[in-house]
Amino acid sequence: MESKSIILSIALISCFFMIALADPTINYIGANDNGVSHFPVYQGLKMHIRCYANPNTSMSNGPVALFDAGLPFSSLVFANVLIELLPTISTMNISRACVFDRYGYGWSDPAPYPFMSTEFVYRLHGSLNAASIQSPYIMVGWSWGSVDIQNYALQYMNEVVGLLTIDGTDSAYAFDPKNAPGLAGATAAIEQLLQLLPTGAVEGMLANIPLEFGYIPSNPLGCAFPIEAQTANNQWWMTEKNLNTALQEVQIMIPSTSLLNQTYESMNTATPLSNIPLVVMTADSNGEYWILRQNVLASLSSKSYHIHDNTSSHFIPIQNPAGIVSALQTLLTYVDQHQPIIVI
Repeated sequence: MESKSIILSIALISCFFMIALADPTINYIGANDNGVSHFPVYQGLKMHIRCYANPNTSMSNGPVALFDAGLPFSSLVFANVLIELLPTISTMNISRACVFDRYGYGWSDPAPYPFMSTEFVYRLHGSLNAASIQSPYIMVGWSWGSVDIQNYALQYMNEVVGLLTIDGTDSAYAFDPKNAPGLAGATAAIEQLLQLLPTGAVEGMLANIPLEFGYIPSNPLGCAFPIEAQTANNQWWMTEKNLNTALQEVQIMIPSTSLLNQTYESMNTATPLSNIPLVVMTADSNGEYWILRQNVLASLSSKSYHIHDNTSSHFIPIQNPAGIVSALQTLLTYVDQHQPIIVI
């Protein structure tokens, strides 16, 4: 019995260190990268969450800002945002800023099957608890990440004190007639890349890979981007794990947004996100129809603010990271005035 207790203790200690220790080889922004990577395991799958603490200890009880990337990108796409954010984080009422890799991207385990956004959110919740990254949360979602943070707010409303969507995917995505054929084309392209990957032919195609597919070239869209993040991103990109993950996520985009739309409709209220402070940042270059849908997204909370970026494309985290930091600061002014939501 005593030997079993010792073995159990060792196992628990190993589990703790697996969660708490950082990998020193992970680097997003260069020489000044002081982030700590966590690797919580929840229901058999490891998730990578990297956090940057606020050096201002008076903010230690502030909310955690969580960043969810677009599809098919890992959290490394937020490198420019971190470069802009970290020099000013001490003035913000957040305890730390954390980026994370959805399953299959970056340093997270691959999913055994395509996870709907609702299932991913359930697992994210468990992973955050396993890593002792406790609420309250300010959730930031770029592109597809916006669907996740909306679902998180719906499922765990008492944990979320603010939402920031960055040219975020909305629940109307499922009903846009151009999306189904676009996803079919993306599926065919990813399947072709998977077939060519073992032959080495993909390496000769990299100069022609659109940024939308997740490969980050030097100076993407004419913008500086940290070589550390670019190198790591592209090493992951050139793997079967990454391409299979992109294929899985493409499969769940329409059903996940359709389910989100059904959830909103079933709540029978004009503001299904209640009074959670919500800032919507929109790339106006995507056209009037997109702006109208973003207006609808902004209307989901009774406390919202719509910011228009009229210079960037959809890739705001790369092109306008300062704008994202400014939007986060705007959101924090709403959060500081926000009374906690009472869930009965």
